[in-house]
Amino acid sequence: MGKQNFEMNSPPGYLIIAPSACLTHVNLTTGHVAKVSLASLNPLKYLSFLPLLRAGYGRVADMPAFNVSVSMMTEDCAQLLVAKAGREILAGAVVWGVRPEESAWAWLVSLFEMQAEAMKPWQQAAPPAIPVTRPWLGVVLRPGTVPLSPEQESLRRSFEGLLALAVLRYALSRN
Repeated sequence: MGKQNFEMNSPPGYLIIAPSACLTHVNLTTGHVAKVSLASLNPLKYLSFLPLLRAGYGRVADMPAFNVSVSMMTEDCAQLLVAKAGREILAGAVVWGVRPEESAWAWLVSLFEMQAEAMKPWQQAAPPAIPVTRPWLGVVLRPGTVPLSPEQESLRRSFEGLLALAVLRYALSRN
C-alpha cells in the first residue's frame, strides 16, 4: 500500500484515509515495525482519550503512575511524550500529512542517536528508514530511566498504538 492510497482525491495538505487503511508503527529503538488497522480503535476507548486529547496532557487510566503529553507540531503531525513517575520513557510522533514528515522523522532519529551514544549495543545499529506509507507512528524508547514490569511494558506497547489512533481520529475530526 503506497502513499497514494491515502492521498487520492484529498485537497493539498489533508489526508483522506481509506477504510482499509493501517497505521505503520515503527519503534526506532528496537527496529520493530507493525501495521495497526485504523478501524481497531474501539469508539469507547476513543471517548476515554478525549479529555487527555483536549487538554493536551493527562494520566493514563489503565496505567497508574503514567502520564501523557500530546501536542500538535503542525496541522498534520503530533508529538507524544509518555512518562512514568515523572520521567520520560517514550517520545513519539504521529504523522498523517506530507509536509511535516521529514522534520518529524529527523527529530526521532536525533533522539535515537542521542540514546545510541549512551547505549553500547545501539551504537552499531542504524535507525530504520522513514515509513513509506502514511499515517505512521514513530517512537523512541528511553530505556533505563524507569524500570517497567513485563505487564507494564506490554500495556505501554498497546497503549502507544491506541493513543496514536486516537490522536489521528481527533485531529482529522477537527479539520
